This record gives sequence, structure tokens and C-alpha cells, in this order.
Amino acid sequence: GRLAGSIVVKHSMRTQVITTALLGILSSLLGYLIYFIFRTYPIRKLESTLTDLQQARDQLEQRVAVRTEELMRVNEELQTEIADHKQAEEALRESEVRYRTILESIEDGYFEVDITGNFTFFNDSVCRMLGYPRSELMGMNHRLYTDKENGKILYQDFNKVYRTGKPSIGVDHEVITKDGAKLYIQSSASLIRNTSGQPIGFRGIMRNITDRKRAEEENRSLEERLQRSEKMEALGTLAGGVAHDLNNVLGI
Repeated sequence: GRLAGSIVVKHSMRTQVITTALLGILSSLLGYLIYFIFRTYPIRKLESTLTDLQQARDQLEQRVAVRTEELMRVNEELQTEIADHKQAEEALRESEVRYRTILESIEDGYFEVDITGNFTFFNDSVCRMLGYPRSELMGMNHRLYTDKENGKILYQDFNKVYRTGKPSIGVDHEVITKDGAKLYIQSSASLIRNTSGQPIGFRGIMRNITDRKRAEEENRSLEERLQRSEKMEALGTLAGGVAHDLNNVLGI
């Protein structure tokens, strides 16, 4: 009985050892399997992801290169446009300087008015002619320095320019200076149009012809006096001839 019990105990212990060993082996295999699954799968996925990222990076670099080339080309064009614009601005400034220099150096008055006849620009000669400082003359209407008759002359001339679109050849009229003196002025005008072609005002030249007008009036006065003198002389000659004839008839 002891022998049988000993054999049973030994068998039972051997079974436990084998079972324990098998469980250890299975546990190790399971651990290796789990380790393999959790180690190999993410690496493969990571490799695939890295490949995709590399391809995406290559495509992005190509797009960036293309876009950079386009931006460089646009930048070069922009730099060229800026240079051209600066040259145009410089040419415009030089032209404006020459323009203003000419306007300020001429004796004639240059003016610009809006459609209703209010001054919007003028050179110093206009100020000298009319006797007003620039601050007072700016925005002044022509009716303030002309009488009714001469204001009508100016209106008719400007209205003709507005209706026909053709510059006026010049019209003579009188203006009244700030101190009340009267000047004879010859003025010409042409239309100012905006970028749409619509009339927005007039520009023109004012020339002081007072001395010429006074000289013409003096010449006319001299001619009239000369004509009267010649008439008187002719009448005297005629009267002398008639008297001589009468004397002959009367036998005196």
C-alpha cells in the first residue's frame, strides 16, 4: 500500500512538473507571439507611413519649387513694373516742374475754371492782372470781376466752347481789378474733360491788351480829329472857291 501510494505521489508530482513546464513553454510562446505581433505590426505600418510621408514631402517640395519659380517670376515682373512706375513718376515730376516753370515765367495769365466759371487754378500773372492775392482769387467766379455786359460776353464765349467742343479763338472784354481799375483782356478757352470724356471745366489764357486798346483808341481819336480837320480844310477851300466865283460874277 505504501508502494502504491508512493508511485501515485511521484506520478502526481511528475504530472505537476510537466504541467508546469508546459505552461511555462506556452506562456513563453504566447509572450513571443504577443511581442512579435506588437513589435512587427507597428513597424510595418510605420514604414508604410514613412514612405507615404516621403512621397508627400517630395510632392510638396516639387510644388514649392514650382510656386517659388512662379513667385520669382512675378517678383521680377513686379520689380520691372515698379522701376517703370518710378521712371514714369520721375518723368511726370520733371514735366510738372517744367510746366509750372513755364506758367510762372510767362507774362500771360493761365487759368482753369470749373463748369460754372469758378477759378480752380491760375498762375501768378492772373493775380497780378486782377490785383487779388491767391487766397482771395481761388474759387472766385468771373461775375465778381466783370460787369454785366462783359460777363455776358464771357458766358457766350464759354458756352460756345462747351456746345461745340472747339477752343475759342479769343474774345476781347473788360475786367475790373480789386482796386476798381478797368483792364482790357483778350482771353481764349478750351474744354477740360475727365477720363470718361465728360466736360468738367475750362482752361485758357488771359492777355492784358489794355495798352494796345488805349493806343488803338488814341489812333482812332487822332484819325477822327484829322478827318474833321481835313473836312474843315476842304470846306474852307470850297468856301474860298465859292467866294472867288461870286466875286467874279459880281465883278468885284
